[in-house]
Amino acid sequence: MENMNRRRFMGQSLFGAAALPLAAALSAEADKSSKPSGPNEPKPQPSAQKQVDYSEAIKTKYPEQCIVAIAKDKNGKPNPMTMGWTMITSGSPPMMAISMGTTRYTAEAVRHSKCFTIAFPSAEQAKAVIFFGTTSGRDIDKFKEFPTAIEPAKQIDSVLMTDAVANFECQLESEFVTGDHLIFVGRIVASHVNTTPKKRLYITGSGKKLGPVEAKT
Repeated sequence: MENMNRRRFMGQSLFGAAALPLAAALSAEADKSSKPSGPNEPKPQPSAQKQVDYSEAIKTKYPEQCIVAIAKDKNGKPNPMTMGWTMITSGSPPMMAISMGTTRYTAEAVRHSKCFTIAFPSAEQAKAVIFFGTTSGRDIDKFKEFPTAIEPAKQIDSVLMTDAVANFECQLESEFVTGDHLIFVGRIVASHVNTTPKKRLYITGSGKKLGPVEAKT
């Protein structure tokens, strides 16, 4: 009791009679401000995102992978087509998919042969890759017009690109229509890698811009 009176006396002596009520008020205000906001009272935060047209946002996809899909047409001619739209769709069993416009000649070849090769081109194949992606197999034999080393596939009726980083032999499993494109899904029945380390070719920007990336195995 004596200690309490002494503390009260000291408070009144130093700060006046209002010292204790003022201290209590300040303490209550501090407790109130320290409480977190409720779920219905979020603090507004500036967004780091802005909405733009799809055509602008999709430009950020680069660098984009680049492949050459090969399928034999009804005349037995292997037709290579450059594309960036490809993906792994399953690990067990291993499966990959390619996507191309509905009117592409390669689509006819894939449907005819029921199989296709996916080649990961190497950096030194950049000129061939551009040629394969800017000409149609309806009109020419691409491999003859742009001489490229090829060899027979082991498990399917197709060919491998000898100087590619890797080749995957795919047996056609299914086909889907997605807007103005088709998706062909293939089950990988054989895989090949180059015996010489090579850099894989990527699409680095619009307008036929290509560049090498070191392949890891």
